[in-house]
Amino acid sequence: MKNASIEVLTTQNVTIKYEFAEIIQRIGAYILDLVFMNIIALVPFITVSIISSNVTTAYYLFFMPILIFYTLVLELFNNGQTLGKQILGIKVIRIDGSEPETMDYVVRWIFSPADYMLTFGIMATVLIKISKNHQRLGDIVGGTSVIRIKPSHKLTLSNLLSIGDNYKNYVVKYPEVRRYSEEQVILIKTTLDRYVKTPNIAHTRALLKLVRKVTVNIIPEKELKTNNMRVEFLKTVISDYVILTR
Repeated sequence: MKNASIEVLTTQNVTIKYEFAEIIQRIGAYILDLVFMNIIALVPFITVSIISSNVTTAYYLFFMPILIFYTLVLELFNNGQTLGKQILGIKVIRIDGSEPETMDYVVRWIFSPADYMLTFGIMATVLIKISKNHQRLGDIVGGTSVIRIKPSHKLTLSNLLSIGDNYKNYVVKYPEVRRYSEEQVILIKTTLDRYVKTPNIAHTRALLKLVRKVTVNIIPEKELKTNNMRVEFLKTVISDYVILTR
C-alpha cells in the first residue's frame, strides 16, 4: 500500500503530516506552468524581435532560456514552488521531510525531459501512480516528492483534550503544569510520540533533554532512572495539563 502522507518536522520541533500531491494537481500545475513560461518568454522575445528585427537571436537569447530554466529557477528561489504549484497549493520536498537543497532541485530538473517531453508525460504519470512516495523519475533520483501544502494533520490542543475523556476520577499530580503554554505541551507530546514510535539515539537524546527541561519546573515523585519512567512522567504531565485546562 502506498504511503498517503509524509511527516515534516518544523523549526518549532512540531511534526506535521502532509499529504502527497494528487496526480491531477501535478498535471494541473504543469499545464499552468506551460502557460506562464510562454507568457513570460514571449514578452522579451517579441520586444527584442521588434527592436532588432532578428527573430532567431531573440529566440535563442530570450525565449528558449526562459522555457528551459523556468522550473529550476522558480523552485530554487520560491520555496520549492513554480507559479503553477503555488496556485494549486503544492510544493517540492525531500522524502525525509526536510527542505530540498540546490542539487536536489537540479537533479529533478535534469530528469524533467525524460519524465515529460521524451515520453509525453506518460513516464511521469505512471511512476507517480505506482511509486510508494508518488515520485516521478526526477524525484526518485533526487530523493524528493511533491506535497500538498495544507497539512492533513497537525497536533492541536483539541487533540490533547480528547485524551482526558476517560479521566473522570483523575487526580492531578503536578499542578505546576499550568505554567506551560499550549505550544509547549504540544511539543512534549510530539517528542514523546516520536520516541515511543522510534526509540533511536536521536529521539532518546531529545527525550532526555526534554525531561531535564521539564523537571526544572516540575519535580517528579521519584527519581527518573530509566526511559520508561521518563515516558510515564511526561505522560502524566500531559494528562495533568489536559485535565486542568479542559
